[in-house]
Order: sequence, then C-alpha cells, then structure tokens
Amino acid sequence: MAFLHNLSDMDAIDREDSLLNGTSSCSVVSSGRQPYLFTLLYKALWPEALERVRTHPSDCHWVGSDGETALHAAFSGCTCHVPLPILEALVKSNPQLVAMKMKDGCTALDSILLSWCDMIRSGQLVPPHEYRLRFQVIYKLVSFCPGEVISEKTLEYLFHFIRLWVDFRDTSDSMLRNHHHLSTNFRHTIGNRISFIFALMDLVLYVYQNKRMRPMDDRPYFNFVNRLLEIRVKHNFPTFVLYLALARFGSNCCQEYDTNGKTPLIHSILSDQFANDSELVTIIKRILQQAPGVASLPYIDGRYPLHLAIERGKRWRTGIEPLVFDSPQILCEKDSRSNLYPFMQASAEQAGLDTVYTLLLLNPLAIPSSQRPLK
Repeated sequence: MAFLHNLSDMDAIDREDSLLNGTSSCSVVSSGRQPYLFTLLYKALWPEALERVRTHPSDCHWVGSDGETALHAAFSGCTCHVPLPILEALVKSNPQLVAMKMKDGCTALDSILLSWCDMIRSGQLVPPHEYRLRFQVIYKLVSFCPGEVISEKTLEYLFHFIRLWVDFRDTSDSMLRNHHHLSTNFRHTIGNRISFIFALMDLVLYVYQNKRMRPMDDRPYFNFVNRLLEIRVKHNFPTFVLYLALARFGSNCCQEYDTNGKTPLIHSILSDQFANDSELVTIIKRILQQAPGVASLPYIDGRYPLHLAIERGKRWRTGIEPLVFDSPQILCEKDSRSNLYPFMQASAEQAGLDTVYTLLLLNPLAIPSSQRPLK
C-alpha cells in the first residue's frame, strides 16, 4: 500500500514479531487506581507523559474496567494531535497495547477514528501541516500489526467519519459561496481537506485488503472500487465518496475485473443502487475519464457494457452516449445473447426512436446489405 512505503519495513517487522510472541487482544482488568500517566494523556501534556512513560513504564500495562489502555487514552481527545514519539514510547513499553481492545471491541485505531468524528462535529479545522502529522501517526500504528489493530468496527467508523466529512464539506462550501471576504488561509484549509480524505481513502483500501475485513461469505475482493459500489447503500455513504475513490484509484481499478467477472463500469451498469439515471451517467463518465477504452472490456459472458446498458433499458441520454463515444467499435459487435447489433437490440428493448436512430446513424453498415436502399 502507498502509505506503507514511507515507513521503515524492518521496524514494522520487528514490531509485528514482538506482538506475535505472546500478544493477545484480550485485556485483563488491572487493580488499583488509574495511573497518573492517563491524566497526562487526557490533558495532552506530552512532554510530561513521555517522562512518565520513561520513569513508570508499568503505567502502560494498566487496563481500566472498560478495557481502556494508555493507548486508548492518548487518542481519546480530538482537539490535539498526538505526537509520534508518544505512540512509539507507549508501544515500546508495552507492545501488546496495539492489539488490546476495549470491552466494546474498539482498538486504538477505532479510538482515533471516533476522535476524528468528534473533531468534525466540533467544526475544528485541521491545518495543512497537521493532517499530515495525524496520518503519519495512524500509519505507524497500523504498521505495527495490521491484523490486530483493525477490528470488525473499523470499517463502520471509517465510513461514519467520511459521511461527517462530506456534510462538513457541503457546509463549508456554502460558507465560501456566501462569504467571499473569508481569508485565503481559511480557503486553503478547506481545500486541503480533500488531501485529508484522499489519505483516509488509502486507509479504507488497506482495511479492505486485510483478510480480517472480508465479507461474510469470505470472498476476496481485489477491486476496491467495485467493493465500494457494492456496499455503498448498506453503509449509507454519499456518491461523492465514489468520485474520490475513482480519482484516487480509478486508473488501476477501472481496468481490473473482480471475482465475479465485472469491471467497475459493468458493475455500475448492472447495479440497481443509483438514485436516478443522472447519477449513473455521472459515474459512467468518471470511470471512462479515468480509464479510456474500458467500455471495450466485456463481461464474463462476452457481452460488452453497451449491450448490457441497452438490455437494462438505458437510452442515449441515460448512459448509452458515453459508452458509444468511448468505444465506437462496439457498434459493430453483436450482442452474444440476442445476436443483434446495438441498434437492433435497442429497437427490441424499446429504447426509444432517438436511441435507435442515433445508433444506426453511427453505424449504418450494421444493416444487412440485402435490406439497404438502392442508390
């Protein structure tokens, strides 16, 4: 994955080995009062917390009645960025912290995502330099032991954060439209949230690639965009997220088939999850923009996206047009199921006179020679 390239591979392997040797995600509740280290972490007193870890490493082994650890405590607040040395010091003192979960199943990564949700709700703006630092910390955390730090709830929290972010973005855009006097710095901060969400999409991709996050039927998913298309309704995340995913990963994913023999374009055409034809047309255009020529990649049964779209009742203005102009050579291909050229298939499917006429006009040679008018 892209963000792991910036990490030390040997360091990640050493950390993972230390976790695999005797680490358990089950937390044993500690007795006695909560250590002073937790107070320092709650208050974001980072220099004092680092010194406390050095002088009282046993504080890092304390577990609350709800399963809270020092690592959870460090990321419990949303207002302050947790420095990387804090994370490294805590994990060095107790490598098992990475795998420990609270009683509600939350890992430290989940605590970070919930904290980010609070950050968005509070309207806090992340300065351009700070979002990079925040992701540097989260990537480091994930590198320690991905199979343990990613829980069954991580995906839910990721999409919840994205939904909140999109709502905030819409509000911010409205503010910019209505207040042209806003400072350049504010505009720059809003713009950099796009980079923030792109980095988050990297994390979403990594979660899906992790074997613990496969769907219930345990089918592997190699095409991330297809997976987003598949679960977008279930997780109720906006179509805007699909646009981001296409911009981030489209050049590769759009040309790849999943285990069902579908490219993202084919998946979109066969899907019933779009609110209206306009939304589908937008997705089709964005896919074709990212991967020109992908409309010439057939479905597993040999049928092309154009044939599938016609069969699904699409017309020239509701999905046919971008497919034709992306791969016009498909106009000369018969549908393997009906054995009809596209214009014939459109006529049989009652796609409308304008659609049939336009398809025929673009490929008049599809008319059998015996039926062509004499010159």
